[in-house]
Amino acid sequence: MYGADRFLTVTEAAQKLNCSASAIYSKVKSGEIYATRKAGGIKIPMAQFFEQEKKVVKLPEKKKKAPQTLKEQVFG
Repeated sequence: MYGADRFLTVTEAAQKLNCSASAIYSKVKSGEIYATRKAGGIKIPMAQFFEQEKKVVKLPEKKKKAPQTLKEQVFG
């Protein structure tokens, strides 16, 4: 059993999660799996898989302003 403070390589994580290494790289790139670079390689902390409840905070989306007319751009 792995401790919560243990880090895995991409290959080890793929074996534990029963998927390919390329799937792990994709999930790291998309942010689904947190990873860090240690000792020249990607390391994945096992603690993230032991968390019971993840709190995801979504930032409010910026509202796009309607394009201004040339008159509004020049005279405000």
